Amino acid sequence: MPKNKLLYLGLLVVAAAALIYIGAWLATYLLPAVPYAIAVGAVLIIVGLVLESKKKAAIAAADTTPTPPV
Repeated sequence: MPKNKLLYLGLLVVAAAALIYIGAWLATYLLPAVPYAIAVGAVLIIVGLVLESKKKAAIAAADTTPTPPV
């Protein structure tokens, strides 16, 4: 293992630059899919909210514990 910290810093800079380059290259191909991904995410949120509200309504309808008189 080399003891020179500049070597590690240089490797870190080269790796970061390579990852940024690959990310920029992928972004050009994935950019048209972003609106569809947003739409899918929004639909999943809405479906999740509807399912949760139905589950809460079913639990509330099934809860028939009598309340004691005060």
